[in-house]
Amino acid sequence: MTQRDYDKNFGIFNEGLIKDKWTSKYLVAFGLLRKLIFALTLVSDANSQGIKLLGNIFMEYLYILFLIRGRPYESRFKNNLEIFNEICIYLVMFTFVPFTD
Repeated sequence: MTQRDYDKNFGIFNEGLIKDKWTSKYLVAFGLLRKLIFALTLVSDANSQGIKLLGNIFMEYLYILFLIRGRPYESRFKNNLEIFNEICIYLVMFTFVPFTD
């Protein structure tokens, strides 16, 4: 597969990312892994809600650190917007803690 074919078929995943940074290469994989773990926690054992929530909070924390340290997007605004978005999700997850067993 040539670079042109790759960009045509899968370019949407790399849009707005800096091409030569290692964080840009792993951003999509890390994001998909995070969503997969979240989906698995939804369908797993219902008796361990607190552990599942803490696992998701920890994954969100790692993702925020990944975004802050790596700055994978080309524009500063997009980096800051993505970090702000993930911090808001992180804070909302903490509001779920009192409702777990």
